[in-house]
Amino acid sequence: MRFEEYILKDIVDIRSSKRIYYKDYVSQGIPFYRSKEIIKKSQGVYLEELLFINQEKFTEIKKKYGVPKEGDMLLTSVGTIGVPYLVKENEEFYFKDGNLTWFTNFSNDLSNEYLFYWLISPIGKRKLESIQIGTSQKALTMIKLKEICIKLPKIDYQQKVVTILNRLRKKIELNDQIINTLEETATTLFNHWFIDFEFPDKSGNPYKSSGGKMIESELGEIPEGWEVSSLKNITEIIMGQSPKGTSYNNEDMGLPLINGASDFKNGFVNPKKYTTEPKKVTKQADIIFGVRATIGNPTIVQQEYAIGRGAGIARVKNNHYQEFVFLLLEEMFKYFANTGSGSVYINISKNDFESYKFISPSFEVILKFHESVMSIFELIANKRIEIESLKELRDTLLPKLLSGEIELE
Repeated sequence: MRFEEYILKDIVDIRSSKRIYYKDYVSQGIPFYRSKEIIKKSQGVYLEELLFINQEKFTEIKKKYGVPKEGDMLLTSVGTIGVPYLVKENEEFYFKDGNLTWFTNFSNDLSNEYLFYWLISPIGKRKLESIQIGTSQKALTMIKLKEICIKLPKIDYQQKVVTILNRLRKKIELNDQIINTLEETATTLFNHWFIDFEFPDKSGNPYKSSGGKMIESELGEIPEGWEVSSLKNITEIIMGQSPKGTSYNNEDMGLPLINGASDFKNGFVNPKKYTTEPKKVTKQADIIFGVRATIGNPTIVQQEYAIGRGAGIARVKNNHYQEFVFLLLEEMFKYFANTGSGSVYINISKNDFESYKFISPSFEVILKFHESVMSIFELIANKRIEIESLKELRDTLLPKLLSGEIELE
């Protein structure tokens, strides 16, 4: 397999955006993305609380300087660096200068998708790490990105590599979409039963709208037979405790260590270190969550992990409450985020959890809810296992395909 060396600036235009100021933000209009939005889009996560600029501003920029179009690529360049995103058909948005770098006008020697896969490959990641600047806040500069030297096969071979890797990527994306739909279904059902009080009564009809009896409580009207309770009554809350720093290692010795919410996202757990001296350890089906800086993000685990002080564990006292507690925690973290505005209220104590009051259904309703959503949670878990297997296959093939170790006819 023959490869030729290119300087990146010679085969693709690498640009930034025009600066958008705070005064340019509006409540509705064209989405304005920063690194965190692009990272979420790359993960297939639904975007909430977006920033916008008005249509007139966007049109002006588009006419004078251009905007990202289908097939272009954005690369996160500050903080969490090196996450690429390929712009899809009919996407209209603008982006923050400095946060993101824009790749456009790819030459005939470079496939945009091949570059995407190169950037997420081990060799691409090492290259980006070698040119990053900063200590506390990592960053990529356009000057250094433009000077990257990349070895490329002929364009027809690039397309063959892309075809194989795209099959895996599309399977992963499909599973992500299925998971999102299932999660929305479970949340909708939770809200319908436990916020709107429209759980099925003994005749199978929606309780509240069918005239079900309501009684007064400190949290307002609730169904008869329900009560106001505290989280500690149905769940054991265990706050993490950091092991000794000398026990940390990268050699897979001991247990994988979860230090905070950055080690688990979107239902997937990705610890960066191990420890031989765990202080707090998860059990199968425990729910972990972040308690410092980034709070929330409840995630069900299926194995033992060491839990550091940036995370906590919710361990249900009765397995029939598993799904209810998981969805209740999501509601609780929304409450904490709204009361603390996220940037100020960055730590949650054990007492905050245990004293959190909620409307506790009758056990009969809990059993019905468990039976209704158990299969949804099982399917979500199975789809995540499939995604992990597909990613392992992709990560095995990726360097071999890009290096020519596996030759394609």
